[in-house]
Amino acid sequence: MAGRERLIRPGLAALAALVLAVLLLHLATLGWVSHELAGPPRLKAMADPVFTRLLQQAAAPLDSWPVDTRVNYRMVGNYRGEVNGRARVQW
Repeated sequence: MAGRERLIRPGLAALAALVLAVLLLHLATLGWVSHELAGPPRLKAMADPVFTRLLQQAAAPLDSWPVDTRVNYRMVGNYRGEVNGRARVQW
């Protein structure tokens, strides 16, 4: 076993140098990250939408009713087990 006189104890100057080196490394890393984030955006800007025509709701005449309106539904899913269903509505 080594005696007390043979053990090397880091001095206060060595500890201060290590802390200073760690702080400088962190500052350099933060500077690099801020430089990378301040650059141009990585996503391209979207083009303005082009409308080929103006869509207007067709006015339905109020004096007539559609001859046949039919809607078919099919439901498939899982809620505490498998769920299947079909429906047809006509008015």
